[in-house]
Amino acid sequence: MAVRYLAGHGRRRLAPAASPTLRDHHGKSYAVRTRTGFTTAAKSLGLAHSVQPCRPTWDGVRAWLDLLERERPDARGIVVQNEAALPLLLATLRQRNRRVPEDVSVVAICPRAIAEQQEPPLTFIDIPATALGSAATEALLRLLGNEDVPAVRLLPARLEEGASCSDLLAPA
Repeated sequence: MAVRYLAGHGRRRLAPAASPTLRDHHGKSYAVRTRTGFTTAAKSLGLAHSVQPCRPTWDGVRAWLDLLERERPDARGIVVQNEAALPLLLATLRQRNRRVPEDVSVVAICPRAIAEQQEPPLTFIDIPATALGSAATEALLRLLGNEDVPAVRLLPARLEEGASCSDLLAPA
């Protein structure tokens, strides 16, 4: 969803600020599914992309951006899966004179409150906390009642537009 959105804004070179924890627990890892979805969508659209984990610390964000600038200096779209890194990433981009959304568009996967607190307010894919809580409660009640529970239950995603994406008028 985020990859297609950025591509629709002319962003053809992308990078995800991925979670540093990418262990898969029998197909249940949100981080692994997100990374796989990003890579699959980027490949299907013929987009240049680089996938590297980003630790949510000042040093981790700087190292991620340094690596991105070496591997994919033309990246003009970032999908942030690692919400703890968001404020650090935005501040580091500002320190490096990279403007959001003019130089780089950013889409975050995070709760609304976190996206709206950033400067600029971010375009985001909402993490539906209420629906997640309801699904967890339902699964727990089913387990307590000795009923079967699906191994994975995916909830629908919804992209909300903020001020962190703009159309890229000329190729970078």
